[in-house]
Amino acid sequence: MKKIIIIFSFSILIFLIFTFIFDKKIINFVLEKNLSSIIDFNTKFKINRINYFSQQIEITDLKIKNKKNYFNENVFEATKVLIEYDLTSIFSDLIVIKSILLIGPKFYFEILEDKKEGNQNKNLKDNVDLIKTINKENPKEYPKKKKDRNFIIKIVKINNSSAYVKAPQNKTNININLSNMKFQNVGNAHKIEEHKSQHFKDIFKIILMDIYFKIPDQRLKELVKKNYKIN
Repeated sequence: MKKIIIIFSFSILIFLIFTFIFDKKIINFVLEKNLSSIIDFNTKFKINRINYFSQQIEITDLKIKNKKNYFNENVFEATKVLIEYDLTSIFSDLIVIKSILLIGPKFYFEILEDKKEGNQNKNLKDNVDLIKTINKENPKEYPKKKKDRNFIIKIVKINNSSAYVKAPQNKTNININLSNMKFQNVGNAHKIEEHKSQHFKDIFKIILMDIYFKIPDQRLKELVKKNYKIN
């Protein structure tokens, strides 16, 4: 009888462990918190499907919340995201994502007058801090973190995307259809490490270039060219 109780108790323990590890709600919560911490924006999404054998995740309703005092509610939205990951890397110092496919994403790029500076030049700021990074004399270096885990995405594909641009002189968004894009080795791994990557924040600079060449408003185009050093 004692042996049966031990076996039964052990079986219950194993069941609880597997339920904890593979429960979508728990995984959803952990991923949301980690992603929000990495990109410094509050992030919400729903894991629609997880295939542990093919190591794939389907995410829906991805929303990255905008900063306060900006026009739009979100800085990024995607109805569907397909992720292929390397399960073995989860237990290492570098999380490897094999590929991410963003289907029909929306980028919300906003420029505001920075009233805190209070000078006659009307300094500008934006909701992804691109203007601060681009206008620094020395390119921003992303330091190697001691505690946080690094990640690298081998391939990022962006299909059928659009941008919504809001500037001080415009009352509403200007809608722009973007080109399909593909990036390799995106992440936060330090540049001197074996797995080199371009920082995920730098991807916004490339997207901004695509936005610039398609802006229909000449005043907005000149503002972007002047303040974001586009040649």
